[in-house]
Amino acid sequence: MNKKSNTLTRLVSVVILIVSIMGTITPVTATGEEFIYGTFFGGSRKDQIRDIALDSNGNIIIVGGTFSEDLPVLDAAQEVYGGGAFPSTVEWFRLMGEGFVAKFSPEYELLWATYLGGSEMDLAYHVVVDSGDNILVFGQTISSDFPVTDVSTSTDRENGDSFIVRYTPDGEILESTFYEVDEVSLIQYVEQDPDGNLVLVGQTNSEDYVCTDDALQASLGGEDDGFIRVLTEDFGTLIYSTYLGGSGSDFINKAFVDSSGGIYVSGSTQSDDFPVSEDAFRPEYIGDPFDDFVAKLSSGGEYEYGTYFGGTELDDIFGLTADAEGNAIAVGRTWSPDFIVTEDALQPEYSGVEVDGFITQFDAQGTRLLYSTFYGLDDWDSLLQIDLDEEGRMFITGFVGSGGFETVNPFQADHLGWTDMYVMIMDQDIELASYLGGYGSDHPFAQVLSDGKIFIVGSSQSPTFPVSESAYQEGFHGEEDGIIWVLDYEGYLGGDHAVESPGPDYRPYISYGVVLGAIAAWLILTRSSFSNHN
Repeated sequence: MNKKSNTLTRLVSVVILIVSIMGTITPVTATGEEFIYGTFFGGSRKDQIRDIALDSNGNIIIVGGTFSEDLPVLDAAQEVYGGGAFPSTVEWFRLMGEGFVAKFSPEYELLWATYLGGSEMDLAYHVVVDSGDNILVFGQTISSDFPVTDVSTSTDRENGDSFIVRYTPDGEILESTFYEVDEVSLIQYVEQDPDGNLVLVGQTNSEDYVCTDDALQASLGGEDDGFIRVLTEDFGTLIYSTYLGGSGSDFINKAFVDSSGGIYVSGSTQSDDFPVSEDAFRPEYIGDPFDDFVAKLSSGGEYEYGTYFGGTELDDIFGLTADAEGNAIAVGRTWSPDFIVTEDALQPEYSGVEVDGFITQFDAQGTRLLYSTFYGLDDWDSLLQIDLDEEGRMFITGFVGSGGFETVNPFQADHLGWTDMYVMIMDQDIELASYLGGYGSDHPFAQVLSDGKIFIVGSSQSPTFPVSESAYQEGFHGEEDGIIWVLDYEGYLGGDHAVESPGPDYRPYISYGVVLGAIAAWLILTRSSFSNHN
């Protein structure tokens, strides 16, 4: 082979390799893409979107955490990253280098974006919008110089302080404060009642936590207790406040408020004397190391029921809602083979491999299960969020490591990555079940329903996560980027494009097999070329 042929061979092989690898980093164009919007949001390091809210005009507000010094800020109250350094070792970190807040128009145009934090670790993990479309951001910080507008100061405690920041619709800070700085009280979740009052739940170990006269439990029962606090949206009036727990350690991680103001909470407990109701579905504590619980308070703070929940192994409730009849519905994950399921369970047995998701519905009195099922296959599978639309359909998202889940009307029929997101719409039957993700790991953190659409936010380590041609940020910028993904489910399910398997418009990535084959061909060709040349 002459030198010219050798050169041509090398060029052809390199082109094959480049085209093949580029195929693996080209985002999916999914079935029904006219009803789907997806975008990355992030800088050159790790970024996660933790929560989402919509204002009265349909603007989209996102909050989260970042280690990126080049996050795309715009008209920012805090323009510069000043947060903590990325951990030097591979470890799980509870907070991130800086929080952030961003606002998009209904057309997905970025209106403003800002960092939020001090010189250490911070994270914004909840957001709600008040009646004036002001934006309330809740999070946690260990930064003693976190920017506050009042005289509150950091406690410098190891677990950090909860913070609350209120922005105008245009992104200016109205007020910023630490929450209960004289107490070790961490906000875990925030809801709004029908009157716009804020319902805060979390964990405290303070004996001085302020309770109202009508509190269900007026004193600390154990090492840590859960708390429920209802405040007017301007924080001017304390409407209701109570501890909730037994003699062990307890915390509340989720809340839901129904249309009548009833408050449903879930969490974990190590208390064998947690206040369960007399006719509770499960009155006995069997936890190792702890049990979950579900409880309900009326709009006036009366205790309607409380029950232990779960099997003899580890269980976690991540999502909580209730239907129009007051039946609470929880989703989460379980390692318990004896997790209780109903006779009509979609999956009656534990997979026994890693961890399974679950869906469980209680009756309105918390005395029995109306429905309960495992949902998992041969890997790590968790269900994380659940919401109901006006018709009572369940919208569930999670992340799954298993391939082989049933897909119904999928926009992505195949499991592609280490972990993919998983999206379900269920009524009496499954109307939609689909994977969502690229070739890396993808994680949903929050969702919201509005006007026939589901908005999902989270993070992705997949350059191939499916984004739209009109995406605000089409390319993957860092080690992990935030994602915003929107499905017009009314339009999607009403169209003729919804299919059981990928249709002609679905362009999956070039498979790993093709890439490996291309690399092998490249090595053979170049080796042959070099050998002949030498």
